[in-house]
Amino acid sequence: YSEYNCGAAVYVPPPTPLRPALSDEQPLDGSLNQTLNPTLSILATDYQGNSMGIMFRTNASGTWEDIVSYTGGNGVYTATAANMDSYGTTYYWSANATDTVSGNWTHKVYSFTTHSRAPTHDKPVLVSSGEMNGYKENLTCYNQTTIDLDGDEVANIYNWYTDDTSLTN
Repeated sequence: YSEYNCGAAVYVPPPTPLRPALSDEQPLDGSLNQTLNPTLSILATDYQGNSMGIMFRTNASGTWEDIVSYTGGNGVYTATAANMDSYGTTYYWSANATDTVSGNWTHKVYSFTTHSRAPTHDKPVLVSSGEMNGYKENLTCYNQTTIDLDGDEVANIYNWYTDDTSLTN
């Protein structure tokens, strides 16, 4: 409201952010079961339309290191780190966007966890109650070995079928 406008309302737009914005990170922050060495991506936006310096970093080696840097405008930027290659591991990565005109910057840190290795097993042993493998005998399945290299708990589930109908509950 201004006294010079005789009571007429004047629209004042919200202030434009001075720093670049980072959004739509991939993989999502805190996500689980990601592939090894996923493509990292971020949407960088500078509301003044200025060019930005974009930097991807990771501490996968134990210390923060640069992955890749770009100079450009608003858009999606990607990076692939070659050292995020251990199963069941949480990795941290960061993105930084710096307005090349004003020097204003935004920095965010993200994390994800890679998937575990699939367990392995030997063929189970199938034994019939009468040892004749007849159609009226009871069948029992015995697990031989199931190994999970990550040490996760594993449950063996057997799915029995009669006339193409599953009997597993």
